[in-house]
Amino acid sequence: MDEAERDVGRLREMIEAARRVVVFTGAGISTESGIPDFRSPSGIWSQTTPIYFQDFVASEDARREAWRRKFVVDRDIAGAEPNRGHRAVARLVRTGKASSVITQNIDNLHQESGIDADRIIELHGNGSYARCLTCGARHELAPIRAAFEADGKPPACRFCGGHVKAATISFGQAMPESEMDRARAESLACDLMLAVGSSLVVYPAAGFPALAGQGERRQAGDRQPRGDRPRPDRRSGRQPGDQPRARRGGRRQLTGQSPLGIRLHSSPPSRGEESGWRPRAPRPAMAASARRPEISKCGRPGRPRRPGLTGWGTYAIYRGMY
Repeated sequence: MDEAERDVGRLREMIEAARRVVVFTGAGISTESGIPDFRSPSGIWSQTTPIYFQDFVASEDARREAWRRKFVVDRDIAGAEPNRGHRAVARLVRTGKASSVITQNIDNLHQESGIDADRIIELHGNGSYARCLTCGARHELAPIRAAFEADGKPPACRFCGGHVKAATISFGQAMPESEMDRARAESLACDLMLAVGSSLVVYPAAGFPALAGQGERRQAGDRQPRGDRPRPDRRSGRQPGDQPRARRGGRRQLTGQSPLGIRLHSSPPSRGEESGWRPRAPRPAMAASARRPEISKCGRPGRPRRPGLTGWGTYAIYRGMY
């Protein structure tokens, strides 16, 4: 038995032993269907630059170019069908082993493979239809394409006149709040997550596999019956048998300089002296050139911070930048 066969056997055992599986998919699962990915040497972003959401909203030329690209891509992938990977995921959902599919893809192939739409969490939207950015009305692509090919003008909402955009999440656009909440809840509830076809570098979506099973672990740590657990003291919060905490009275008397070269002022000894407590030396002022650049919640960042340093809402601007 070679290494690949052993890995397949191990995966089968993990799936069979799991109580609740969630499948996380990226662009790699659809390449076998003829849909290019984004970050490989021949991917989409190696051939073109993205149009940012704020540019789409502000510029008619940007909207026209976005729709031109949209229809070119749709024409190139018109014959794409679900492949073996999609069908395998659908089988896990159909048999009840997988509770949901969290996907970064916008190609609608999970739905075409037979998975109910309410079991699919689309973090980056769906490219098979469009929505008005003002009133949220859904628009089908066929009449938009016909009108665009006739006059070359970007579409406007037939209800309110607002800008109509493909129902996908663009660079700089806020992530869908309800989908993010659902994905987080599913990630915490599962005890096995299968990541298929994703580089796991596009945040915040790539953070969900790291959450897998954390809810289960928190529940497992709370198995002891309430009646058998010692109750903490209501005022101090300490458990019976805990060592008393030393009180932090005043500052400890210190002389000389800290390793950072900061002069420490002295004060009389305090009751916390016996516990070994020492005051924390003040941090030196950070030079203006060393500070992190400020990044607005919306807009194009010049130097985005690394993943994990911001909240969900702010992180909407980082989709696809790593």
